[in-house]
Amino acid sequence: MESRSKREQCTIINNIPSELNICADPTQIEQVLVNLFVNAMDAVAGMGESQISVDLLSDEAKYQRVGITDSGKGFNADVLPKLFTLLPPPKMLG
Repeated sequence: MESRSKREQCTIINNIPSELNICADPTQIEQVLVNLFVNAMDAVAGMGESQISVDLLSDEAKYQRVGITDSGKGFNADVLPKLFTLLPPPKMLG
């Protein structure tokens, strides 16, 4: 991630406290975060100077929410209504 962010002139801002404890499978959490970072890097690719921020969105005792935002242009208006529409499994496509 670091080499790609330098290549893309993208600043990554980590606002997550280092003492944050999460009770979860580290491999699964890492995979989710990597996927979100890859998506964010794709969103800002070719934009020149850009930014990705990682923030703690809640600090409740029981649950933690982490948000990743980027300075990309966002989705086209025609995509928004279909954003959370489930796709059929590949086997059903042929």
